[in-house]
Amino acid sequence: MDAGDIEPGRFETRVSETVRRWLRAALPMLWVIHLRASLFSRMSLRARVMALAAILLAPTLTLIFVLLESTNRDIERQFLRESNTTHAIAVGRLDQVVQQALANLSALSESPQIVPADPLGSARVMRTFYFGQTELLAVFAADERGEIFSSSHNLNAVQTVNLGTQPYFASVVGHAQPSVVAPMHDPVSNQPAVLVAVPMRNERGTTTGMLAMTISVFRLYDVMEQFLSQSGDRLVITAAGQPIVSSGWHSGGDEARWLTRLNAQPGGAAGAPYVQRFHDSLLGPEKLVIGGPVAGTPFQLFLIRENGPVPLVP
Repeated sequence: MDAGDIEPGRFETRVSETVRRWLRAALPMLWVIHLRASLFSRMSLRARVMALAAILLAPTLTLIFVLLESTNRDIERQFLRESNTTHAIAVGRLDQVVQQALANLSALSESPQIVPADPLGSARVMRTFYFGQTELLAVFAADERGEIFSSSHNLNAVQTVNLGTQPYFASVVGHAQPSVVAPMHDPVSNQPAVLVAVPMRNERGTTTGMLAMTISVFRLYDVMEQFLSQSGDRLVITAAGQPIVSSGWHSGGDEARWLTRLNAQPGGAAGAPYVQRFHDSLLGPEKLVIGGPVAGTPFQLFLIRENGPVPLVP
């Protein structure tokens, strides 16, 4: 017998199973038809027409409802995909700003003119660098002991920073690792700032000190504001549980407290990115919040989507 042949008795078994399944499905339908007929016989003509219309429309309305629910889910998924993409691009923009700052400062640290033996010459080099950067507040250099020997601005003001006690100084000079620090205040202008620091090396590659610059947080604000200039969304940058800067955010203690609570959410300041709905009566309707750390920096970046997907209403 070929492999494609039906074994004896299998055909009859399939037929009987098919008949049984049809009967199991048909009997309830026949019972419903019987009940309808008995009820129809006692109804007026108008009631019969309305009942028949309801019977015929019920499957259609059910199908419409199912389709709308499916469409709403598709809209929500698309909104989440767009939100995740927006957050990822924003993280990339912020990382680009930090990496560019590190690259520029690293190039400056290779200058042979920045040495403790010539603080005035070092200051002139750093001053020239200062005028060529956007939103740069100050540049200063320190030796391997943490003593600041030159600055692009008021040296006395910069020397108020006790570098020897700062964890980032030990990281930069002791381990020759670049460092990004926030939040902090610029020692010259006392403005909120982000500090970027890199090691200085001699011609033999030995670490001889640290070169640092402070960047105004408004530099980050400009990047975020340009990024979201065409939408109603908000980007909030935080560090160490404190809000650093936000696009489209109003100043005030209430917002700061709300951001502190936001950082406390799972995946916020703690680590992994998260996506969740967040509702706060202070700020109005429910919002979609996507947040997480920016790798290699002290920052967490939160995208707050004000304009959620508009569901279709049956």
